[in-house]
Amino acid sequence: MQNTEYYDKIDTVEVFILRAPLGKAKFWSSQSSFPERNSLLVKITSGDTHGWGEAGQYGPPEPVAAAIEHVLAKRIIGKSVQPTVVSEELYAFSRDFGQRGTYVEAISGIDVALWDLLGKKLGVPV
Repeated sequence: MQNTEYYDKIDTVEVFILRAPLGKAKFWSSQSSFPERNSLLVKITSGDTHGWGEAGQYGPPEPVAAAIEHVLAKRIIGKSVQPTVVSEELYAFSRDFGQRGTYVEAISGIDVALWDLLGKKLGVPV
């Protein structure tokens, strides 16, 4: 078992959906066209420091936001700011139903936010 007493704890997890309407133009992927560009930002706070991640780039961001807000966030609040440990725990939790798509995107956004947060706490670039 890892000693986690030296790591700060995760206090909050927030999501923000950003939309940029394209007007008459459209954004095309290999499968479809979209009238706007979307992005889902994940903000994780520990004390007075926060880290940012990005998720939900394939399709609408709402399912990924819901997975974070209603399922994954409550599993990591109070956990140590240890990106690999948290990501492995979330992936193990969702292995039976989330090996791709929504849950993997959600875990990815959380992972990036945790690395950003840890880097800021340590005063090093990531």
